[in-house]
Amino acid sequence: MTIRRLLCLAMCVAGLLAGCGPEAAPAGPVAVAENTVVSQEQTTIEAVSATPVISATLPAADVTPTVSATLTPTLDISGFPNPDSFKIDIFQIAAEQMAEGPASFPIQATVGEGENTLHVAAKELGALQFPCYPNPSPDKKYYACTTGGGMDVHIWISEWGAGPQRLLSEHGSFSTTWSPDGSRLAYTTLEDADENRTGTLKLNDLANEEDIVLGQIAPPWQAIFPSGNQLIYLYDNALQIWSIPIEKSLEEGATLERTISLKNVPEGALFYEGASLTMALSPSERYMALLRQGIGYESGTLGILDMETGEEYLVDDRLRNSLNALPALFAWSPGSDTLAYINKPNLNEDSINGNRSQIWLVDAATQQRTLLWLAERAGVDYMRVNWLSDQAILANSGADGCCNRVELIDAKTGKGQFLFQGGAGLSLYDITDGSKIGLMEQLFGQPNTLYTIILSYSP
Repeated sequence: MTIRRLLCLAMCVAGLLAGCGPEAAPAGPVAVAENTVVSQEQTTIEAVSATPVISATLPAADVTPTVSATLTPTLDISGFPNPDSFKIDIFQIAAEQMAEGPASFPIQATVGEGENTLHVAAKELGALQFPCYPNPSPDKKYYACTTGGGMDVHIWISEWGAGPQRLLSEHGSFSTTWSPDGSRLAYTTLEDADENRTGTLKLNDLANEEDIVLGQIAPPWQAIFPSGNQLIYLYDNALQIWSIPIEKSLEEGATLERTISLKNVPEGALFYEGASLTMALSPSERYMALLRQGIGYESGTLGILDMETGEEYLVDDRLRNSLNALPALFAWSPGSDTLAYINKPNLNEDSINGNRSQIWLVDAATQQRTLLWLAERAGVDYMRVNWLSDQAILANSGADGCCNRVELIDAKTGKGQFLFQGGAGLSLYDITDGSKIGLMEQLFGQPNTLYTIILSYSP
């Protein structure tokens, strides 16, 4: 999910893109609860397998991708906010900063003890103005560049430090997805969107400048590239799983392998009133986390789907968040099928159990759910959860544009500590093994200004 998508969710109110969600007060020092396994007495949610869903395998001949015409590229960047910002290359900046060594970074922290200690270092670069909202390619050469809003989002392929190379759509969505090797980009156009906001999913091959239409895609127009030659997206209440061999052209090689039917998919027509389904694939690619958000943005449910059997079980039927950030509050551990999610089930201060945010861990295979962390201060909502490594979780709280906090939480003990203060909606991108660059939305200030930080971590 892109930073821009998170901002749009935070700004939507009853179908209108206007205003921000309720603001929470800055978090104080965090006292962390002991790691607690959910008992039968607590019984907040008992994970129970749902009725199996049979996946239907479709012959490749049933669906054939079609070649689409891309718009004529233009190198005129005068219409972009701050065209000089195209000279920025965040990965070059990060490499230069890392060359100084993590020991020189002003922010230092540790997670764990003894042989399990993880050293974390961070250096804040402050606010950088970008030409657009960037989605970097895994090979760090290009980024998908989106500008505009509503039904008139422009999607560009841009090169770091050089500027836009190709215009793909003048009526796209902010959801763009790179293949693992960075050679192909999946994106959605909304020129022919119907009353359910159904878009057209396209796939672009950068080297061959080949552009094809795979089919229709439902809101929020999210596509996922697994590590293999596949692409997964939602349409007609089912996951569409395509085979896209890298050694073949898109027109020759793209075929629909199978579909997995889903239950209780929110209606696409209600997308701008908050209803949506957001997905996240586990590292083993065996499990898909499915967050179903209801109308009004503040509530939802979380389930885990077994991609092999088609069975889904319920993890939590009462997800709550008053910052409209539910789609960004669940994430898989990078090295295991462990899902972390943030929830504040009680939004009212007079609720029996208080209204403190919680972090839960779920083992997808065993359906075991564990309460890892409980915020000391009531009333503080969160806007993003990330795993820095299997040992450490980053939780981004939401207060206002100047004072959002990022907390570092031990994924084994639940002990937390304040790490740094920045923007909202922290998105992490790999620099090298053991280092990442983080981009955070500046909710107030110049357009396309992102708070930037370098993170390093090692045993």
